[in-house]
Amino acid sequence: MAAISADSYGGAVVRRRISRGDNPPLLAGDLLTREDLKAMPVSNLRALVDNHTIEPWPWRPPVGELHVVHIGRGLYDVFEGEKLTAEPMAKEDAEALAASRMS
Repeated sequence: MAAISADSYGGAVVRRRISRGDNPPLLAGDLLTREDLKAMPVSNLRALVDNHTIEPWPWRPPVGELHVVHIGRGLYDVFEGEKLTAEPMAKEDAEALAASRMS
């Protein structure tokens, strides 16, 4: 699986037991929140995903909330549960689209 950041995950389900030292182990079927995943060192998270110990799902903003997201190189997308923009756009255009959807 390609390496992506913890910010791209909405959460995960544990598929195999994870020992955690003095803390209770995580067992198959346990759910990890987005915050749990973001708190993990990136190398540990990547290893858990790569060896199928956890199965993450993608993060999606809640429907009804608009988000203007910087995707790099000065370009932005607008999300309301799903991506509303067909192509990345300038920040001013993305903010105008979001404002028009809120009114």
